[in-house]
Amino acid sequence: MNNIKSTHGSIYDNAGMHRSKDPGVGSFTSYHSSQTTAVEDIKAGAELFAAYGAEWIPNMPGAQITADWAMNRADEFLKDEYLPFVEKHADQLTPEMKEALWEFTSKDFPIYSQHMTNLPRYPWKEVEAYAQESLATSPAAETNTTKNKAASSITRKFIRDTGRRTMDWLQTHPNSYCQDHITPKPSTIPQAGRGAFATRDLPRGTVVGYSPLIHIGQYARVLFDIKYEDVGKPGTHYKYDLVINYSFGHKNTSMYVPFFENFQFGQASSHNHLSFSTLQDLDPM
Repeated sequence: MNNIKSTHGSIYDNAGMHRSKDPGVGSFTSYHSSQTTAVEDIKAGAELFAAYGAEWIPNMPGAQITADWAMNRADEFLKDEYLPFVEKHADQLTPEMKEALWEFTSKDFPIYSQHMTNLPRYPWKEVEAYAQESLATSPAAETNTTKNKAASSITRKFIRDTGRRTMDWLQTHPNSYCQDHITPKPSTIPQAGRGAFATRDLPRGTVVGYSPLIHIGQYARVLFDIKYEDVGKPGTHYKYDLVINYSFGHKNTSMYVPFFENFQFGQASSHNHLSFSTLQDLDPM
């Protein structure tokens, strides 16, 4: 599924500061200028997907499990089991019955299965048409190759479609933003390390940074409670990872981690203002 390689190629330096002499050296990260690059051609309006490894995929009911094995198994279910069943009983199933059966299978099935979370949440008429087209155009001799599975995947196609927006939507929707108005440079404040600078005039009230939030879930504090053995002091002890400092939530809520680092600059200032999009702002398409 991934079409980008996220946060790689970081540069390590202390912005001219000495680790043992400058008090400001610990106030900023020494890693900077990491890149996110496309690993394949990406169409305008497509959602960006990064791969972080199967170990980061949550094992909880309701979560969509987009591991390759799960999407492949969902494709096998559609192509080898569900579609043949529908075609076998085509004379007995009306269009309304087909839609109801698919609604039950893809959304309301009472038994949780990880691979079933990838079944397309689209009308069966659309899924059936693409499935038949996919089967007709897939080379039979290459069906089991990894590359061909991804190229002819029904589940991957609809997941990508769910996240795709038209250029008109991106240009007119209130939650579509371009962030080319800021750039990182060495700070003009002594001992501050690196700072964010405006690349053009920003009128009063301009929203300086935007970031989607990653919902870590109710077990976030357990995930980031790191175990140390004889590190810093003898014996076993636990300490929260520093990512907690850059996240949102409190002791009675789940946790949200910014996907981008815009919230890190000027974090000590009382003049900063943070706001969230409303549910009305998040209307799809």
